[in-house]
Amino acid sequence: MRSTEELESREARSSNGLEAETAPNLVSSEPASSPEPVTGRRPWLRTAFSFLAMLTMLVVAIAFMMENKGIQDPDIWWHLRNAEYLFQHHELPRQDMFSFTVAGHPWINHEWLAEIPYYLAWRAAGLVGVKILTIAVIELIFLGLVYLCYQESRNFKASVAACCLSIFLATVSFGPRTVLFGYLYLVVLLIILQRFRQKGTAPLWLIPPLFCLWINTHGSWSLGLVVFGIIAVAGLAKGTWGRLEAAPWTPLQWRKLLITGLASVAALFLNPFGSRLVLYPFDLAFRQKLNISHVAEWVSVDFHDSRGKLVLLVLLGLFLSSLLRNRRWTLTELGLLLFGLYSGLTYIRFLFLLAVLAAPPLVALMGVPFTFFSAVALVLVLSIGFDYAVFCREATPARRPVTMLGIWLAMVTTLSSFGLLALSSTSAVRTFGATLVVGTILAFAFSPFASSPARDSRITEEL
Repeated sequence: MRSTEELESREARSSNGLEAETAPNLVSSEPASSPEPVTGRRPWLRTAFSFLAMLTMLVVAIAFMMENKGIQDPDIWWHLRNAEYLFQHHELPRQDMFSFTVAGHPWINHEWLAEIPYYLAWRAAGLVGVKILTIAVIELIFLGLVYLCYQESRNFKASVAACCLSIFLATVSFGPRTVLFGYLYLVVLLIILQRFRQKGTAPLWLIPPLFCLWINTHGSWSLGLVVFGIIAVAGLAKGTWGRLEAAPWTPLQWRKLLITGLASVAALFLNPFGSRLVLYPFDLAFRQKLNISHVAEWVSVDFHDSRGKLVLLVLLGLFLSSLLRNRRWTLTELGLLLFGLYSGLTYIRFLFLLAVLAAPPLVALMGVPFTFFSAVALVLVLSIGFDYAVFCREATPARRPVTMLGIWLAMVTTLSSFGLLALSSTSAVRTFGATLVVGTILAFAFSPFASSPARDSRITEEL
């Protein structure tokens, strides 16, 4: 009897002990088996490998490929020498040290602050360091431009597409150049002013220090001051003129902009050369005519080369955007675009400026919704473009003008028969027509690239 009771009591104690032992284990095992830590990491993984992240990497990859062409700017060597002189003597060179005819002539190093990062990169890793710094600055510019376009349109895919086109337009200023820091400052300025225009509040106090850095970095600060003036003055008008509209600033906003503008002008004089550095861009524009006339970057756009054709495509895209899409333009957009067009078409060195200022309006064209009718139109565009390319490929150099005339007539026929559908009031038909118009014009513009220079030279030698 006692043994039976002892056995039952032992089983009871062992069962209670087992429950006591397993209960803490169950409690302690819940965090390990709980999916919360896993789900806490998964959003980061989903963000890193999302479609939007891949689109962002597309911009990074295109900018890297377009820049990865060696050291293109010969001015980098005397920029490095100027910075080396600064680090050795702890003062800026104020006389010409490089030329023979005017050695010792008074001279202003208006890009001294931008030379320091390149010199430090060169000291750290040689030319590889200079290349890494150049690529990093270019990537920052276009990632900031993607953010600017997205905040303007809320269409990320269209923003990426517009910025990819802007990269090809801006390659004229790629390389280890001090002007890249100026365009980086320009993108920052546009982001701040865009936020102030959209939300009414923004860190405007950053703009005067930005201009202080800008004038010591590069002479492109004058472009930033013009951009600031266009945005500020455009807010003084109010009204609607067709598809153009203007929204005025509130008295408080205008007061803040006025104070910021005056503080920015005052900040320009915080430099080692005083008013001479402030007047330098105007001296270059109006007095150094011989210097400008003998520099390749100070020529107008040539529409016969590939860069000129790309500028023409941008112009056609903007024209079609305003013609086919029922979209209102703001006075600020129009002012910035006209300033960018004038600067870029007059001097090819300012095509980078045009690429930055034209990217937000281009998003309107890229934002056309992709539907089944767009896909059908793209199939037709592919067939049309293939025909254009075959004709250009097989044409001899002597008959190429006649061939291009025939292709042009074919394009006019296509636009007159299908392009008018873009003016339809039916959404599906309008989408079909708009896609066909844009695609046909692009096919015609790119068809000359199908010709083979090697084949043309061989035919010329045989003749």
